[in-house]
Amino acid sequence: SPTPQNNNVQVHQQQQEQQHHHHPSRSLLRGLLNHSHSSLESLVLNDFYPLHPVIDLHPALPHLRKLKRLDISRVPSITDITLHLLSSFVGKRLEVLYMKGLRHVTNEGIVRLVRSCSNLRVL
Repeated sequence: SPTPQNNNVQVHQQQQEQQHHHHPSRSLLRGLLNHSHSSLESLVLNDFYPLHPVIDLHPALPHLRKLKRLDISRVPSITDITLHLLSSFVGKRLEVLYMKGLRHVTNEGIVRLVRSCSNLRVL
């Protein structure tokens, strides 16, 4: 049976997830991406710790038709899944890509992304 201490830990984790999920800057980012995705040429998300790519970024990627510059450096939630979607939707247009300090991506994910970026000038 669950101990009171375990219940407290679970409640605390749920509260943190809810706060993280409803972070005001994430809502702002989603709004900006929804309203400007067709004209956005540069997107800087470096050090944006609250980012939850599946909710905040992935849905916008198919619509970022003019994106040429992207900085996702030190965003701890970026994984190979995000890199794969980037290669599929914006890879051919990207000219500048900063992605330092991504702890949850593999060499395979990086290679796949870079191969899809035929116009890449800065990495």
